[in-house]
Amino acid sequence: MSQGGAWFIVPVPKKTAQAVVDSVFPSGTVVLADVPTANTALFPSGFDSNSHPVLVYGGYVADIRMASFEIDGDYVSGSLYVPHVRRPNSAAGTILSAPISNYLSGVNGNTIAGLIPSLVSTLVEGYSSRLGKFTPAAAACQVNSNDVLSNNVAWWGLPNPISGPGIYPEAYDFQYLKKASFTKYTERLLKTVLNQPEILAGAYLLNNTCQRNQFYYNNATSNMTPVSGNVTFGSAADGATVQMSGVLQSAVGGRFYADNEGFTGCGRNVGFNPEDCDQAAKEVDQMAL
Repeated sequence: MSQGGAWFIVPVPKKTAQAVVDSVFPSGTVVLADVPTANTALFPSGFDSNSHPVLVYGGYVADIRMASFEIDGDYVSGSLYVPHVRRPNSAAGTILSAPISNYLSGVNGNTIAGLIPSLVSTLVEGYSSRLGKFTPAAAACQVNSNDVLSNNVAWWGLPNPISGPGIYPEAYDFQYLKKASFTKYTERLLKTVLNQPEILAGAYLLNNTCQRNQFYYNNATSNMTPVSGNVTFGSAADGATVQMSGVLQSAVGGRFYADNEGFTGCGRNVGFNPEDCDQAAKEVDQMAL
């Protein structure tokens, strides 16, 4: 699957990060792991010891490949993860990523095109996915005045095509600029958090099962371009059900997070079959890092 868009690391209070995880996974089954903030090869400028990284994405995908089937076509998507987590029964050194929310739609407002892959992902593959509403509706990002780029991802909650408007709870919104170089994080860190095995939900969680989704940004056509900007979280950023106020939205300090660093780029995402979480952590493809 090819995937192009914007990824950001957003530092949030540790208590908030754990609450976000608990909004999706049963309490105590997935916990925050220590983040190697002293490693300057990952964090050249350090990292707030009271915070934990959240990884968020918005953009464009094509050629969806799932364990159950493959779908040719173009889609827009958005996702949020809490990386650097672990299962309490995992082996020492096993570091994982917790998928929190995922949104999908066909391009140009063809939301229903995302229905089948979202249902299969949620009901069969242990990866919760919802239908989304996106701006832009058919591109990796929107180009605004003064070279400002943006992405907006919302839940396709209660559409009203007859009289409008419908109800679309906001998930995440980005406004950002390209920059010359990374300053807060390194490419190595970004590739590390992108490629941590993802914890699967439902029966997979009971069996300590994860999935490796390896992202490759390592050739001339898929270089990472540094970006810096603002991220806003809405009520649909986290949580397993409809809610008026999400954990990230109502966190201490508010729903708006300024001066975040990330990247844009078009890479290749290769998914592997579900496997034991400890084994998945050992098998991360070093070519993706």
